[in-house]
Amino acid sequence: MGVSRGHAQMVADSQDRLFRVVREYERFPEIEHDFVLFIAHSSEVGGLFLNFAQAITEPACVFAHEGGHVVDQGQRGRIENDVAGRVNIDGNPRTPSFVAPNFNRYIVDEQEISHTCTLPEFLSDSFLGMLSARNRRTLEMAELEFGLLSLGDLLPDPNTGLCRTEAERHRTLVEQAVLAEQVGMHAVHLGEHHGSSYQLSAPAVVLAAIGERTSTLKLSTGVTLVANLDPFRIAEDYATLDVLFEGRAEIVAGRGSLFARTFEIFGQDPKQSRALFTDHVELLLDLLRNEDVHAEGLRPLQGETSRPRPFGALPVWVGGGTSNESIDLAARLGCPLMLPSVFAPPEAFAPMVERYRENFVPAQQGAEPFVGACCHCHVAADSQQASDQFRVWYQNYWEWVQSLIKSYTPHAESFEFDYDRLSHGPAMVGSPAQIVDRIGRSKDLLGLDRMIFMFDLGGIPDKTLYPNIELFGAEVVPQVA
Repeated sequence: MGVSRGHAQMVADSQDRLFRVVREYERFPEIEHDFVLFIAHSSEVGGLFLNFAQAITEPACVFAHEGGHVVDQGQRGRIENDVAGRVNIDGNPRTPSFVAPNFNRYIVDEQEISHTCTLPEFLSDSFLGMLSARNRRTLEMAELEFGLLSLGDLLPDPNTGLCRTEAERHRTLVEQAVLAEQVGMHAVHLGEHHGSSYQLSAPAVVLAAIGERTSTLKLSTGVTLVANLDPFRIAEDYATLDVLFEGRAEIVAGRGSLFARTFEIFGQDPKQSRALFTDHVELLLDLLRNEDVHAEGLRPLQGETSRPRPFGALPVWVGGGTSNESIDLAARLGCPLMLPSVFAPPEAFAPMVERYRENFVPAQQGAEPFVGACCHCHVAADSQQASDQFRVWYQNYWEWVQSLIKSYTPHAESFEFDYDRLSHGPAMVGSPAQIVDRIGRSKDLLGLDRMIFMFDLGGIPDKTLYPNIELFGAEVVPQVA
């Protein structure tokens, strides 16, 4: 019995759209799948679809009837669809990423089902648009840089009471950065604090140790306390790092507004933090870009040149996102912007990023806006395991940080530990697939160019820390980088 005229017309009308779907995937070889499977509910329609087999080179194409019998031997074996939405290939269950009932199309890649649609929807412009957007995001994600962030807190593991020594904590900083490069990350960012249980007070020194053990990793900060430090000395320290490692050094300039007592440690007035920050960032850029520098601000200079000269451009980011002043400073100076996104969900920073892009002035250090964000992160084989593991370390760290901020800045706002809100907001906690999705949504929302991830907090032991980074590198980075 042949195909009805109405059904045949539907199939004929759909051919062009189907071919567009095929071509969409051919255009993006970065999207790796085992094969594409089309299942038709009749042999006549199935035979008609076989015409498209010749159009697909990668991935391979398979066509089957409703009973699951393969009609194109491009893929041998019996294929069955079960009620759970999985595909059994020779008895091995695989999870499709796309399912289209009645004209079932599976792209089998062991990913979670991300879309289910009916035949008309599958052949619609909206579905094709979604498919194209998914591919565009894959390409855009390939341009996203990944970094490791550590602030160097020294806290006992709440599960065991054990605490690293200061020497062990510093060694952990180096070892996890080496591992980060091995798993495909692009940068390491080290924080800076003074007079507290945060161990990182001299990030340039630790970055030099990391530089000797790595070859491609960008050696950056998170942040350098530019308002507190002498900009002439910052230029010397980081230019030295840059020449030693042939252009791998960076600086993320921060004001340190949450830690007012740091200004007192350095003999400064906390009320001058904004003026000091602006003055020092401008002078630092001048010193790194020019010789014979003259300055008449809070740090005057009369024709001085810092040595050594940087090996390369030595990027200077502005760390900010809680005030318009820092956003406007980054835009006016043409600097990359690093958001303090460990404190709020990505959407909270969207207006700041929009302001930065609208006011960006191209400069020597940046021809186009460049945006980074940071987050606390924990990944495990499944979401429940990740959530259960991370809670105790995250709470240990969060409550300690809130106490520290209060001791340094008594008038600062406190943020209670709300694990559900934090783990679904500023932090990324879950399975590899969930982390990939969260990264994609953050990038789409903020137009991110770099994301940096902090794994080592709250006393998490090495036996958990290193496998965590390895899993991130094995199952997250390849999906988006």
